[in-house]
Amino acid sequence: MANQWFKFYGSEYLSDPKMLGLSAIERSCWLTLLCYASLSENNDGKIRGLSEELLLAQSGVRINDTTLKVLSRFVDMKMIQVDTDLIQVLNWEKRQKVYAEGYLRVKHWREKKRVETEKKRQEENRVEENRIEKKDMIILFENFWDLYPNKVAKKKTFTSWINLELTQRLYDKIIESLKAHKESDRWNNGFIPQPTTWINQERWDEILQKAKVEEKKPYYNGDPIVVKNGRRYVIVKSGEWLQYAGKESEIEYK
Repeated sequence: MANQWFKFYGSEYLSDPKMLGLSAIERSCWLTLLCYASLSENNDGKIRGLSEELLLAQSGVRINDTTLKVLSRFVDMKMIQVDTDLIQVLNWEKRQKVYAEGYLRVKHWREKKRVETEKKRQEENRVEENRIEKKDMIILFENFWDLYPNKVAKKKTFTSWINLELTQRLYDKIIESLKAHKESDRWNNGFIPQPTTWINQERWDEILQKAKVEEKKPYYNGDPIVVKNGRRYVIVKSGEWLQYAGKESEIEYK
């Protein structure tokens, strides 16, 4: 597929000795050749059916015996190869490949940004559509307040609450997380933040450790019971292990 544009090294055109050795007419013809090469069918720099007369005309150059030697000049400088009606711009594919790879990266990046922007826009629209009205937020706040154990600074907490971009999904998440916090070790040990802090810092996203439940151990008449090889033994005060043969109801767990 032909390129709509091609990579052109401006600094090389202005400073390369080979370019500086070309006349103004030759430079004009060279630029025209590059434009034709960019239209090659497979982007291989092969120009078919371009006569020297047409090249000169497209370059805005008057045709005469001197100017008709421009292609020979490019051949001598190893810039092109000419075979009957085919002109090959040398090193075209190699130099354009670097450009193509860069172009594809940019194209991929732009497409990724477009998708991300569209996704963000759709998410914002979805949030806007699902956002709970403020009059309903008052009712939901009271539900939150009833559940929260550390009831301080209610007005300040309500201000933080009303500033939330609250949706039903977020509200459900907050309530579910609040219930989990109430079961956590930290809260059960009395380390409960003020509700304003909990809301402002979005603590509902915290990963919690559930309160540890101590496992009760079995005893018989005050002596501990251990299980070994599937059998119960009572360790009496003398240190002797006696196999337990009593009823399950006689075992005390503490």
